[in-house]
Amino acid sequence: MKRMISPILSLFRVLFLLVITNTACKSGLIPQPAGEPPRFITRLDSFRIDGDPGEWPDSLPVIRILSDVSGNVPDTSDLSACFRLAWNRYGLLVLAEITDDSVYEDPERFWNGDGMELFISPTKGSLDIVQFSVRPSFDLPDSDAAVIYYDHRRSGTLLQISPAAIFRSCRIPSGYRLEGMIPLGVLGINEPVPGTDMAIQLYINDSDREKDSSNYSLPWYPVRDSYRNPYAFFPVRFTLSATGFETPEVRAYVLDNKSLFIKILSHQPPAENKFLLVSGNVSGKFSLFPGEHGLYDKQLEFPLKKIASGGQALQFLLHDSLFFSIDPILLHRVYKDAPTPNRFEDEIRIYEIIDHFRPPPQHAFLFTGSSTIRRWTDIGAYLPGITLLNRGFGGSTMKDLNHFAERIVFPYNPSRVFIYEGDNDLGGGTAPGEFINDCREFIEACSKRIPDAEIWFLSIKPSLARIRKWDEMQAANRMLKDLADRYDKVHFIDISEGMLDLKGMPRKDIFVEDGLHLNAEGYGILARAIRPAVYE
Repeated sequence: MKRMISPILSLFRVLFLLVITNTACKSGLIPQPAGEPPRFITRLDSFRIDGDPGEWPDSLPVIRILSDVSGNVPDTSDLSACFRLAWNRYGLLVLAEITDDSVYEDPERFWNGDGMELFISPTKGSLDIVQFSVRPSFDLPDSDAAVIYYDHRRSGTLLQISPAAIFRSCRIPSGYRLEGMIPLGVLGINEPVPGTDMAIQLYINDSDREKDSSNYSLPWYPVRDSYRNPYAFFPVRFTLSATGFETPEVRAYVLDNKSLFIKILSHQPPAENKFLLVSGNVSGKFSLFPGEHGLYDKQLEFPLKKIASGGQALQFLLHDSLFFSIDPILLHRVYKDAPTPNRFEDEIRIYEIIDHFRPPPQHAFLFTGSSTIRRWTDIGAYLPGITLLNRGFGGSTMKDLNHFAERIVFPYNPSRVFIYEGDNDLGGGTAPGEFINDCREFIEACSKRIPDAEIWFLSIKPSLARIRKWDEMQAANRMLKDLADRYDKVHFIDISEGMLDLKGMPRKDIFVEDGLHLNAEGYGILARAIRPAVYE
């Protein structure tokens, strides 16, 4: 349905975008999606962590999560969730109430059972992300909920602060409740004040049994992978009192890179029941109608090239107020009839999302390959003074790198490319000769697409976990060196020196618990091997 945007609405949008743009220019260097309104959260001074909502006034907005990332709604008698957010001088406050007819917990991998995952960062787009996974812990003797955190932060100053969170749980007739606080010093927010900005994503997970194939994960922001996608967050802003209104839930996804599906859901019919969707020159009004599980919804379908042409954000308005906006590049992707994408499609798309909002420099030093590179998140601290990009994707092989080179190698026009592959190739049964052929394919592609780039292959490292493959890996390393010697702009770096003990076995002190991936000491050895090639 097409219609012309009214002059008043057009003026509203222009003024709104001017305000947002001016604020973004003043607030920091992290690029933000244009026109995205923040969620406001209220100060709450009287607060106890006891699982009792009595201190939470009714005026605080309730946020309901109704569906998964594609708009699929679970049976509300089996799962429904709502939560509230607040803040005080001690940190971020959370109260979640989950309807669940069968509570199952996984004490090792919290996300495989019932519970909540909370991701926070200083601002949308920041790579300083901390993940808190919370389970009710009804198997434990007290009412403290079990909390584990995963630290994805990149800033050295923040890494010196240990994340902490306190949560309590309690059973209710319909399920359970979680209440807690997260000190915000982990984000560098030591004294929260009105106007403080940050970013939040929250998931409610549900499983009824071990290895439950019908489990649900309900995300607040309709994009997943928040631990590595810094834009899969809602921007939030602290305020002194409750503002705004409870807004509907928006789900949008792209099917087979052809069609855009949108679903709007609400637990009650909104006043006047009129919404406006705007994307570039396309706009349309629609209403919600009674749907499944006692909810109200509206489903829309558009050709992707029509609704997202030019990359304009999808903007959703109610009562002429913008309540949600999403950039097309962030939209969830679903594949049904199209060929199944490579297993790393989601990870590569996240790099493309980051590149979209933060265009990377040309002619940088590019590091790519498997998890030895991906996990080297603080590589800049080991190799200071150079412009570099880390585009590793964990578990990859040389075939995977060849498949994605058009998307995460060639567009950067790097001056030097450092590659670590082979660990998973040979570890997965690939013969050394086949691995070398894949390396040759990469070299030939680079000679055509980025002919001025110098290429540096890192040797396959010895490891405790794959010691049985070490003889074969050494053979592959010798073949890789011979291959590199045949090309003027291709080089080989042996990184194993310093990784072996006097008996020729991998050192136990340079790996994390899995015996495969390097710890800080191991990366120090790797950096020393690479430095001559970096600084020559």
